[in-house]
Amino acid sequence: MHVVHLIMVGKTPVGIFDSEQRARDAMATIRESHLGVVSMRSMTINEIVELQHGPRKVVLNHSFGGFKLSADARKTLFEIAPDLFTSKGSFKSSEHELRGDPRLVSVVEQLGNRASGEFSRLVVVEVPAHVESWHMDEHDGSESIAEDGWSE
Repeated sequence: MHVVHLIMVGKTPVGIFDSEQRARDAMATIRESHLGVVSMRSMTINEIVELQHGPRKVVLNHSFGGFKLSADARKTLFEIAPDLFTSKGSFKSSEHELRGDPRLVSVVEQLGNRASGEFSRLVVVEVPAHVESWHMDEHDGSESIAEDGWSE
């Protein structure tokens, strides 16, 4: 795993170097400029992506029986995101496409267990930002996230 060196002034990243010596030289130059507290952090590229973008949040069902929103959750989601619903009250797109919608994630986080419909236990999980391609696995309604290209 390739490690790079991130130079920061305070909490602001100002440079990434593949050589620790180059990073130390840059730190010395920055210190001479008196721009603030200078630090170096050695990280993998994946860790830098995570630091910049943060994880993606996705709603999953962790119970046998399948994904289902409670009436309260549907009502709350409709109030803040009516564009997700048809005029008849069903979702415009598949439930799988909605799972990462920040408004749905917010409703499930706010309501907690009350967001889960009958035979559901909805949870918000985080997919690391460096995971470019992933899919949901489902077994009898209970769901999990798997990175594409990985097998058990």
